[in-house]
Amino acid sequence: MSWRQPPPGQHGVATAAACAKLALDCTVFMGSIDIEKQSSNLLLMKLLGAEVKSVQGNFKDASSEAMRGWVENLETIATT
Repeated sequence: MSWRQPPPGQHGVATAAACAKLALDCTVFMGSIDIEKQSSNLLLMKLLGAEVKSVQGNFKDASSEAMRGWVENLETIATT
């Protein structure tokens, strides 16, 4: 099996598909600007079972919010 980088705008779709195949929960953070531009990708992610969280702004803002969410999740896991 080989790995190919997905076309621009489809990282969330690829992640959602991988999570669906492995029966994992998936949360994708998308900037509101990108959601407007990529409504078909948004639909695919939701059909694959991903939770899509809208973040005010663009890809950079969504990436920052995803990192914050990841750190908060780690802190929750560490205390349980």
